[in-house]
Amino acid sequence: MKSLLDSVLVKEFMTRTQVSVEAQQSLHLADALMSARGLQHLPVVDIDNNLLGLVSHRDIVAAELGTARNEVQSAPEREFVRDEPEQQDLLRPVASIMTSDVVTLTTDMTAKVAIGHLLRSRYGFAPVLEGMSLVGVLTEDDILRFCIGYFRSSPLVIADIMTRELVTAKGDTSLLEATAKMEQESIRHLLVADASGHLQGVVSQRDVLMLQRSVSEAKAGVWSIAQLASKNAWTTTTNTLVTDAAQTLIDNHFGCLPVVEKKHLLGIVTLSDFLRAVLSDDARRSPPERFIAPCAAYVRDNICRVAPEQSIARAFQCFSQYQTPTLLVVEGDQAVGILSHKDVLEAMHASVDTESLLASPLANLMSRDLVRISGNRNVGEAAMLLTQKRVHQVVVELDHEAPSLLGTSEILQAVQDRRLQTSLREIMTGVIFSIDAQESIASARRYLRQAELSGLIVHDGNWPIGIFGQPEALASLSDEERRPVEEAMCARIICLPPDLPISRAAQQAEALGARHIIVQDGGETIGLATATDFAGLLASMNS
Repeated sequence: MKSLLDSVLVKEFMTRTQVSVEAQQSLHLADALMSARGLQHLPVVDIDNNLLGLVSHRDIVAAELGTARNEVQSAPEREFVRDEPEQQDLLRPVASIMTSDVVTLTTDMTAKVAIGHLLRSRYGFAPVLEGMSLVGVLTEDDILRFCIGYFRSSPLVIADIMTRELVTAKGDTSLLEATAKMEQESIRHLLVADASGHLQGVVSQRDVLMLQRSVSEAKAGVWSIAQLASKNAWTTTTNTLVTDAAQTLIDNHFGCLPVVEKKHLLGIVTLSDFLRAVLSDDARRSPPERFIAPCAAYVRDNICRVAPEQSIARAFQCFSQYQTPTLLVVEGDQAVGILSHKDVLEAMHASVDTESLLASPLANLMSRDLVRISGNRNVGEAAMLLTQKRVHQVVVELDHEAPSLLGTSEILQAVQDRRLQTSLREIMTGVIFSIDAQESIASARRYLRQAELSGLIVHDGNWPIGIFGQPEALASLSDEERRPVEEAMCARIICLPPDLPISRAAQQAEALGARHIIVQDGGETIGLATATDFAGLLASMNS
């Protein structure tokens, strides 16, 4: 079975973007675009959107500084200060300074391969291609979010991943010396510490370049980094969870976090540390432990077991009391059948004597064709059975305990534990069935029965407001059938964007008790995802 990093593709967690610059456009435009969008990198493309290279904010500043230095050298008698970049610098085409040797990724590249490429790159950023065409980018924030998802249930702390071999400088180090040191050590952040090893601040390569952009070379040679270092630099501690530290980096747009205990500098954590931690963890476990958890770990605690001789009327009470669509029928410690909402609903439609039906034993309606699995088998195998047999429940046979059920709701929990980054778009059903809120309950029941659907989306105009499924059809049997369906629908729905990772979608659906996820893009309903769709993905990964 594939490991998590071999199962997740770049397209599942990249940023789809059209923010790029053409090669012949000016540095001024690239600089303005990056400033307006808060970007540090821009892909450079031709008129057909084929990737040609990459330009960074540091590249633009460095290009300006090259011209500024020449001007200082030709006029040593005056101090050169430039508050605004010279026009001749910024009117140059982007192609004149772009980097052509760029690490690129493809949409179908696995996370493991992508992380390996990023670790060999000098950027925390990579364009994503389909053929030669630019379709997206992988940013530092995208990567950190992936790391948060990967380590969500992990006790890993910063002490486990931080870099302990530090490159530091004293506060009286000049800007030019600091620049040379960062280039020599191939680092983007320089820690400023005193003789006792106490952190005094952090200086980034960007900080230095931005200051050099507006001061003379002579002044840069004497200006100390103590004047530039952030005195109130954010820090972290050795026992901080890796996920919390990554979120801090995202929320504050930091490139690093110094690790400090009792004011003493112990280490630093950057994007590279997170990437190496993911690769190291993935190598230790294949497949991830949570995914191979036995079915016994997921069976329900509130399972409702009934005897075959009990009445259909009793089944109605159990459906309501346990808020469950399925009852497990047992004789002693043996499962002999399953009774669902659908079974009862179909019987009520066919019956001409409702009172006799309610008084009859549920053994008359229950399904005896059970799909069984041992509690020691893994959840992925259960998901495979659910999809292959086209059932919503499998009977889990437990050692020394009464049998239980594992269904699509338990699959949602497994998806969360598996931390799957697959998008909703990739598992949703694009063909959806809907009904206007003012149509009758009778019409809704007829659609369900004739089309063999599990549920209809109820719309008010273009907006989804609920679901009418088998449980609602059953609960409304005694209602006036001409009443509008909105009066009998379930309003517990959830509308989510198509590119949301399914682990997040499963978490929200479970928290809200929603059986169906309506997928919307720009206010338009484009699909429907159910727990069955989640099970199908787990089944495909288990094959």
